[in-house]
Amino acid sequence: MDLSDKKNNNIIKRIKEKLELLKHYSEYEERLSLEIKSNSEYITWLEHFTEQVPMFGEYYVSNLKYKELLDTDKINMKNIRILFNIVNKYANKNYIYPKYHDNSEYYLIEYNNIIYEIGLSSKLNGYTYYCRRVSNVDVADEVMNYNDIMEDKVRKRTNIINIKLTSLDNILDIYSESVPVEALEKQVYDSIENIKTKKKVR
Repeated sequence: MDLSDKKNNNIIKRIKEKLELLKHYSEYEERLSLEIKSNSEYITWLEHFTEQVPMFGEYYVSNLKYKELLDTDKINMKNIRILFNIVNKYANKNYIYPKYHDNSEYYLIEYNNIIYEIGLSSKLNGYTYYCRRVSNVDVADEVMNYNDIMEDKVRKRTNIINIKLTSLDNILDIYSESVPVEALEKQVYDSIENIKTKKKVR
């Protein structure tokens, strides 16, 4: 085996090791996600923690020194990313879209009559997940009940939307027999843009 083959084998070996690590990490995150979603332990920790720390990120707190925190609190702070992904997945399934403000996208969830803003914020040095306890929300804001998220409850509105979207699919399928798909695609895009414009005017 020459040096070139040996070098290539080492590269392949490192790639395989990294892929294996990614696989284990993905499996760990999936287990952790199921654990957080299956019981109220994490959301209860969040309730108590935000009494003292109303806003925090994965690695920072709003009114304390990070090094003063308990190790369990530091671990749970990092897991706010997992909670965001749980909420985001549920929201997508139920056609609930994030709010945007100051380079952040977020959702509002409620548990035990306490509302939390769970978000992802983009900063100059990257992204960070965060949580903020909210005292007031706008009447128009969509607030998800965390019990519904844990139960993976499908909203009545979601079923109605799914029925209408299926109907739209059927109509497009019928038209596709006599109208070019590209023309349908353009018409749908233009129609959606017109709807957006009308809503902005309102």
